[in-house]
Amino acid sequence: MKLTALRVREVGCFAKPVALEGFSGKLDVFVGSNEAGKSTLVRALKTVFTEKYSSKKKDIIGNLVPYSGGAPLIEVDFETAQNSWR
Repeated sequence: MKLTALRVREVGCFAKPVALEGFSGKLDVFVGSNEAGKSTLVRALKTVFTEKYSSKKKDIIGNLVPYSGGAPLIEVDFETAQNSWR
């Protein structure tokens, strides 16, 4: 599997939309100062790939809701040997 893009809106410290696109497909590293949102992005990726879309667990949503409130949106584009997915 190759990650190609990550887009978040209203997730953790990201109230406004943020898009990370153009991943190399090899080793990509998140670099930033403290409280820049690196852990938030990793938590968003973990949520997408390990939790059911229809999950009713309150702690999942609670960990993603931005500080100012809102409805989290996470989009991930990735490729496998056979298909591309969003």
